[in-house]
Amino acid sequence: MEVEPGSRTAFAHFGYIYTLTTITRPNNECWLASGSGDSDIKIWKILPCGHLQHLRTFSDLSGAVFSLEVRDSLLYAGLQDGEIDVWDLETGSCIRSIHAHEADVLSMAVLGGDVYTAAGDGKVLRFNETFDCTAAFKAHSGIVASSIVVPGDAGKWDLITAGDDSYVKVCLLVQSRADDRYGMSIRLT
Repeated sequence: MEVEPGSRTAFAHFGYIYTLTTITRPNNECWLASGSGDSDIKIWKILPCGHLQHLRTFSDLSGAVFSLEVRDSLLYAGLQDGEIDVWDLETGSCIRSIHAHEADVLSMAVLGGDVYTAAGDGKVLRFNETFDCTAAFKAHSGIVASSIVVPGDAGKWDLITAGDDSYVKVCLLVQSRADDRYGMSIRLT
């Protein structure tokens, strides 16, 4: 595969790039967010022919950026030492820092208004739209290296996690109705 010189960005970060995610904007522009060991998040506009235009940098985060996830106009950054920073993509400001885990936040997934975070402590946490932790469970005996939410059977959703304990686990996310609000209860399958 050949990559044109104009499609390469030298020194995009000054550290390993651990994570990338795309962001579809309301005007149908496509952005790329990159997180790195240099404690920066960079936002890039994806141009025709694979070119990138640097838009902004979120800098001086509390540690390396290991995971990124988007919910509405918010960018969640999973950081070293269990921190999660929440950035408003419209204003470019950090609106919340959450000490969530006892280890690096290595993966995140979104379902509706909920964000599921997974870390090196083997735990998965769920945060709602007001940044409250509404569920926590030990998913793996070691590191949770990866997670994703996928459609399951009959309109339900599954949270799939993979860990360094040689397991891939599937959590059925069941929607329940209580007091005219919806929440998710977790049941391992």
